[in-house]
Amino acid sequence: MFDLLNDYYDKRLKEVNVKYVKHSVFEFDNKGMLINNIDNIVINDTIKFYTEYKTAKGKTIIYESKYIKNPTWLDIAILANDMIKLTGNKHHIFLEGIVKNKKFLFKKYYNFIMGS
Repeated sequence: MFDLLNDYYDKRLKEVNVKYVKHSVFEFDNKGMLINNIDNIVINDTIKFYTEYKTAKGKTIIYESKYIKNPTWLDIAILANDMIKLTGNKHHIFLEGIVKNKKFLFKKYYNFIMGS
């Protein structure tokens, strides 16, 4: 089941030209079965993503997405892919979740949780 779901996620990401991101947010139903969540709404709100990435040479690259209303995991993967293209950080490609951006506590800004 896990492999089939991963293949499906890869197919969906490819359909929307996501080249770098791998969907790695796994959810289970109340029976412990893996569920397909790529089209699930993650946050019922209008939000944006903001990331500051420091390069090996100490340069800071800022990624700021457009505002997005009621994003799904697929929508978020598209934005994470845009962030990777801008920053060049192809070591952290596994989208594992999102978290509220602590720098902007009173705004609806989030960060990607990306694994390697």
